[in-house]
Amino acid sequence: MINPVNAPCVDDPKKIIYSLQILRGIAAVLVLVRHTSKFAWGQDSELAFPAGQAGVDIFFVISGVVIYLTGRNLSWDVFARRRLARIVPLYWAILLVAVAASFLPRLLGASAIPLNGGSESWNVISSFLFIPSFDENHDIYPLIVAGWTLNFEMYFYAICTLVLMFAPRRLFLMLVSVAVMGCIALGAPLFWATDRAVDFPPMILLLPIAGEFVSGMWIAHIWNGGGRTSRGITLSVLVLAIIWLALAPTAQPFTAWRPLAWGVPAVAIVWALLSLEESIRFDRWRAALLVGDASYALYLTHPVVLLLATALMRALHVDLDFGLKLALALAGCLIVGVAVHKLVEKPLVRAANKLLGLSRARSHHVVQAVEASATA
Repeated sequence: MINPVNAPCVDDPKKIIYSLQILRGIAAVLVLVRHTSKFAWGQDSELAFPAGQAGVDIFFVISGVVIYLTGRNLSWDVFARRRLARIVPLYWAILLVAVAASFLPRLLGASAIPLNGGSESWNVISSFLFIPSFDENHDIYPLIVAGWTLNFEMYFYAICTLVLMFAPRRLFLMLVSVAVMGCIALGAPLFWATDRAVDFPPMILLLPIAGEFVSGMWIAHIWNGGGRTSRGITLSVLVLAIIWLALAPTAQPFTAWRPLAWGVPAVAIVWALLSLEESIRFDRWRAALLVGDASYALYLTHPVVLLLATALMRALHVDLDFGLKLALALAGCLIVGVAVHKLVEKPLVRAANKLLGLSRARSHHVVQAVEASATA
């Protein structure tokens, strides 16, 4: 049961939603554990924590929350420039590194894991343009496999930008919801079976997973209006969602039923953390907040770190047991992710903001801590 409470309005530009910041870190770590487990097990996906992929679904729901809270009152051009400044610079930088790194495994006799498509020129170009395309294995992934989520992010941002451009702001939530869900309805006949072949890769953007953004927007609408569940109900929902994730069958990125397997518990988890925002001192969880801050950098850099580690170990003919290999991979990816966030991502975002004519004074209704949550 959702009850209205006297909660602080998040339209306050100084408001930080610490629970979402921490949840961003949790989502990134879930994906990280999934991929480092594959690395440690030698790519045996049956043993590689498949539920970790649900971190992406959590990211998508958070992205919907953030866009509702920070974007609905912006002009379309400011919205678009802010999204570009936040997402593009680091992604392009990592893609450039990936282009260079994709040659290294071949030189050292190692396979390019988890980067792919390095020899396909159109796949490289489309990766930079956020356009889904076939890689050299005829799979629909960009040069950095994890970047498939950013294609969906940009698709969602494009719809939001068009709504802000042509419609009254008071209709933002409703029209974005109608547009996204309408596109899903149009794509439904194409995905009646999970193994349905897709001949035109951009069609994957019509998959039901895009509805997770919309669910996040409606969560934000209810929460921002003061809606909360009681602490007992909230904790119960959180526990049930975690059990759901643990028991749900594996759902690959482009399966039509993925939102049922992982999207539903992701929605529940995001709602639960938001409902606990005022009752738990999340602002004291400094380490978790740091990982949340660095979640985008961590998400993008860890495939490159694992690729280089794989190439190096094969070149040196080094083999470690699973536990040590997993621990070193986790530690290495976390260290690199935080370092890239501090030394590369933040300066790049500042430079992009300046280049695009953005400043703090021109930003309206900003939730500072969660604006960067669209990563995933």
